Amino acid sequence: MPNKNNASARNNLSPKLSATGAYADRQRLLGLATAGSKINLTKSTYALSRSSGTHHSNQRGRGMEFLESRHYQPGDDIRSIDWRVTARTGKTHTKVFSEEKEQPVFVLCDQSPYMFFGSKVRFKSVQATNIASLIAWSSLKQGDRFGGEIIGKENESRLFKLSRNRSRLLQFIEQMTEMNNALSNHDTASFNEISEKLHQLRYLLTPGSRLYVVSDLYAYTDHALKALAQLSAHTQITLFAVNDPLEISPPCTGQTQISLGNRVMSVILSKEQKQTIENQYESRKQQIVQYLNNWNIPLITVSTTDDPVDLFNANKSRKQ
Repeated sequence: MPNKNNASARNNLSPKLSATGAYADRQRLLGLATAGSKINLTKSTYALSRSSGTHHSNQRGRGMEFLESRHYQPGDDIRSIDWRVTARTGKTHTKVFSEEKEQPVFVLCDQSPYMFFGSKVRFKSVQATNIASLIAWSSLKQGDRFGGEIIGKENESRLFKLSRNRSRLLQFIEQMTEMNNALSNHDTASFNEISEKLHQLRYLLTPGSRLYVVSDLYAYTDHALKALAQLSAHTQITLFAVNDPLEISPPCTGQTQISLGNRVMSVILSKEQKQTIENQYESRKQQIVQYLNNWNIPLITVSTTDDPVDLFNANKSRKQ
């Protein structure tokens, strides 16, 4: 595993704007502000979900702002009857609402130990910080309220409530970098934390919010998927599953380090073992996609080798 000093050296040599290597670089993430401000999240995620073969979530569940009460008219929804005004006046009144224009943006960024793995360009945990930062900068440019939560090692997490405050966004990036740099290959990992956070978001997110989850494919356990299904009723959800080339198609010659989600091990693979790993990954992915399609939630797979800025360019096609 590369150390922090080596990772920092590679970052300085990289011509790309995004963070690379084993650890995220704060200045690189702050430097994504210009690229992020040019991203239209709605268009970009729609294009990404189409290219990845998953359904894209429609806008749904926007919040409704109360305008006034007026006399009931034939055809009005009886569920909107204003019973207080009706009781006070003796005449049936109905509530009139207007659809709220705002769509707050919330990012759940996974910096758990099982994200601390990579073989090319950058670790999965670093790619997750790139994606989360670009989403944050885009929301700031569009004038949306931004909030997020970062999951770290040992069940540590940091919550940032929705705000249009630029300084709050900078704090988010600062904390994300700090939690990323605290990771090591000696940490133990659990998938339970992200499932619990998704269940809690049912009570934190307002109707019409856009939720972006950046994690590992195997973090989307059955428990997590159920939470996402419940959230989808009033929340527009987009999932990112960061992977490394070795996890999808490992070589079968020599010693290879393989990520099993919550641990990394060194093995010498036969052709049969290589095929088994490839089949297991693809099988799990299809199971997740099939379930998510029932709830119209897109799953976008991202490699550690993908350029995160190009990733959000809706005018470019991606090869899966």
